[in-house]
Amino acid sequence: MADYFIHWLQFGRSVRRPPRDFSVNWFRKDADGKFMWPGYGENMRVLSGLSARAGESRQRWNRPSAGCRRYQDMDWDGLEMSREKFNELTSSTATSGKNELVAHEELFVKLYDRLPKELFCNMRQC
Repeated sequence: MADYFIHWLQFGRSVRRPPRDFSVNWFRKDADGKFMWPGYGENMRVLSGLSARAGESRQRWNRPSAGCRRYQDMDWDGLEMSREKFNELTSSTATSGKNELVAHEELFVKLYDRLPKELFCNMRQC
């Protein structure tokens, strides 16, 4: 997992203005503890949209709602995903954000010896 974090931190350093899709927790689980997004090959649905929008103007990306994937913009051919489930997956509330931060910190403590230090320091505001 630490190697995964290192990879994405390195990738993130190369992106000047990352779209807000990168802030979605694609590993979010539902009330039954099952992953909401199927992952793997289905990730291309998200990545193809990011690629298509890469050339859009900076003004579009600066709008408050800009960059977030909308249900109607996705290619759902061959995948059953309701609008409600997708909206739950891509939404965020103060409570869900706090819970996610606590879970991150618990994981970071477990991985401390291999964790990229900028992640741990950001949690502690070093």
